[in-house]
Amino acid sequence: MLRKTKTRARTRPGQRLRRRPSPAPDLTYPPGDFADNVIRSMVDTLIVTDARGVVRRVNEVTCRLSGYVERELVGRPVGILFVEQKKMPFMEYWMKKLDTGMVARDVGMTLRTKSGVDIPMFFSGSVMKNRRGDVLGSVFVGRDMRETQKLMQSSTEAILDARQKATELRKHAQELADQKAYNEEIVSAIPTALLVLNTEFDILSVNRRYQELFGLGAEEVYLRPFVECVGEISDETRARILERLEQLKSQGGAMASFEFPFLRADRASGAEPAAKIVSMSAVVLRLTRDVRLLILLEDVTESKRLMEHLVRSEKLEATTNLAAGLAHEIKNPLGIILGHIQLLSMKLKAQQAADGDVKHSVQVIEKMVDRATSLVRGLMDFARETEVRPKPIQLHEFLSGILDMVFPRMNEHKIHLIQQYPRRRPMTIRADETMMTQLFTNLLFNAIESMTDGGELRVETLAVEETNMAQVRIADSGCGIPPEHLARVFQPFFSTKPKGTGMGLPVCYGIVEKHGGQIDIQSEAGRGTTVTVWLPLHAPKHAGTP
Repeated sequence: MLRKTKTRARTRPGQRLRRRPSPAPDLTYPPGDFADNVIRSMVDTLIVTDARGVVRRVNEVTCRLSGYVERELVGRPVGILFVEQKKMPFMEYWMKKLDTGMVARDVGMTLRTKSGVDIPMFFSGSVMKNRRGDVLGSVFVGRDMRETQKLMQSSTEAILDARQKATELRKHAQELADQKAYNEEIVSAIPTALLVLNTEFDILSVNRRYQELFGLGAEEVYLRPFVECVGEISDETRARILERLEQLKSQGGAMASFEFPFLRADRASGAEPAAKIVSMSAVVLRLTRDVRLLILLEDVTESKRLMEHLVRSEKLEATTNLAAGLAHEIKNPLGIILGHIQLLSMKLKAQQAADGDVKHSVQVIEKMVDRATSLVRGLMDFARETEVRPKPIQLHEFLSGILDMVFPRMNEHKIHLIQQYPRRRPMTIRADETMMTQLFTNLLFNAIESMTDGGELRVETLAVEETNMAQVRIADSGCGIPPEHLARVFQPFFSTKPKGTGMGLPVCYGIVEKHGGQIDIQSEAGRGTTVTVWLPLHAPKHAGTP
């Protein structure tokens, strides 16, 4: 009979036994049951559908917000929750919002509750695929914009109420494994950055959205301090984050969301760091043997910009109506006063012996009436609903013509002009030529007037293919704008110039908005100002196109 013998590895003298290295942990997804725990702990609305748009899973927040219970939604088309379903099939509507990466972010939609109440929301979502590339379904994460609007208006903190709903999964071993893998794919596909920290605030795992948002890989951040892995932040922000995390660890529960800015460096291209704003919230996960902190980071840069644009547009609309009324009421009395002053001035000129003080007073009154008339003219320009008459405009030729017109003023102030346009890349915009002349003449004169002792004026253009926009940057090395004034430059009647009416930049803002573009001003006192204008590029019709 053969005996089984045990063999031992022989080693030579001085030779050590080598152990097989343990496999590296998968840092992209939370281990074990974290995925299901994360879904139940989320403070935002979560909806998961299959490839046909049928609801397969919702979280407690969705039920609480919509008024449905989970069993009423599972198995039904997701479109029953949205007003947009009336316009076209919901999944067809949603697929149009996806970008090339099969992801959509900050899509404004309206959720209709069971009781018929419409709730404005921002939804983000992405398509889930298995390893073979087959579409499994979609994940939607929504944020109630009613609370966001309250935060914008009253600067109050919204308390995130995180509730965990324990669910026991009693299925066969294969079903449990499939469900676990499915949950892990959901966490990876959620368009909100998720991180799991230990009680020392070191990173244990991150999802795909975190890696996209901060440009860091999962292996790079494993066991690194959280505050070192959220871009470039100020010392004040760092201290504030650590204070909140310490408070969360000691008290448990959920942490009220707060926002902080950071700079994201683009290591691949070496471009200037991009300024972004994230909203941070967190909850404590108490597992069987460990305590973990779940961090949620939502990029709110674009939503805040859209909200500020909305508020600014509403203010401008109200001011426009006021300006129209004022201009109408003041114009006629000013015309009568000016006519009588001019008549009186003519009579005084004819009287050689007229009192000199009277002449001086008449001249002062005439000067002030002229200034008031100029202000009324500005009000009328601002309030006038001028029809936009767009036509194709070759941008570089147009800008060169405008610069030729203002060149004598630049020469007078000893200003050096630099024009930088892409070579062999002419850009054509579709715009109203008169309005464009008013827009760029106004911006250039502002730049020139800020450099009374000479300086450098730089005019650059760039085609932004992602948004099909032409970008025009006008940068000066003038006196700049103080921070307390920068936020008010588009407000009507606000001016730092002694003789300014404060209507130039509001008119520019209105022109750009009428053309479907954007305008932004960056400035630092004593270091100059940069005005950036985005205007839609003209897409010429090809032969056969109706």
